[in-house]
Amino acid sequence: MAAKEEGIKEAPCIFADHLNEAQKKAYILADNRMALDRAIRCGNDTSESVYDDRGLIVF
Repeated sequence: MAAKEEGIKEAPCIFADHLNEAQKKAYILADNRMALDRAIRCGNDTSESVYDDRGLIVF
């Protein structure tokens, strides 16, 4: 809904219907960690929330 309000017509997503809930959570945590590590390597201030430009959504 927020994407529509911003005029975004497409968003990347990953269909993970083959994963159970624990596996989905682990995947999301790992992906968030990789985004944080990438931000740190690039010298971004991580004291604020880190924005992952891929906008990961797991279904």
